[in-house]
Amino acid sequence: RRPRSGSSSGSSLGAFGAVAGIVCVLALAGADPAPAHPWYASVRATCSDSAARMRCYHVRTRRRADLSVLRRLPKLRRAAELKGARIISCREHSHYPCRDAFARPFYQAGYLPWNGSWLVGENLAWSWRTSWEAFHALMHSPAHRANILHPAFRDFGVRQRSSPWGQLWVIHYGRRR
Repeated sequence: RRPRSGSSSGSSLGAFGAVAGIVCVLALAGADPAPAHPWYASVRATCSDSAARMRCYHVRTRRRADLSVLRRLPKLRRAAELKGARIISCREHSHYPCRDAFARPFYQAGYLPWNGSWLVGENLAWSWRTSWEAFHALMHSPAHRANILHPAFRDFGVRQRSSPWGQLWVIHYGRRR
C-alpha cells in the first residue's frame, strides 16, 4: 500500500494569491489499515449512522481540527461523478485518465470557470471495503491528509461507485472567490 502524488490546479487572481493545492492519488489495497490517530479516532463512531459517511468523516475531522466545515456542492459531486466514470471507462487510476486535463470535470460540471481566484483538489481511493477504511488510509497519507485539512478549501463533493478494482471514491475539494 503506498500513495502516489498527483498535481494541482488553481488560479492566483486577486487577493487569494498563489496557493498551490495538493492533489493526490491513493491506490491502496491489501493489509489492514494502521491504528487511528487519537485526535480523529472518535469520528468513526459519530458517523456510524450516517448514510453519507465519507462526508461525515470530513466534516467531523475538520471540526476537530478547528477548520471550516466543507459545504456540500452539487457541482463538485457531479465533477467527482464525471471523474469516476472517466477513470473506469479509461481503466486508469489517474488524475488524468485518457490524458484528460486535471480540471476537465470541474469545467464540465460547471464549478469552473470562475471570474475570481479558485483552487481545486482531489483525492482518489479504491479497493477499500468501507468508507472508513478509505478515509483512514487517506488520513495516514501526508499528502491526502493535507487535502482533507487544507484550510483554504470550502466546497466538497464526493462520489462512491463500484469499479473493476472494488469501491472507488472520488473526492473533490474547491474554493472560489
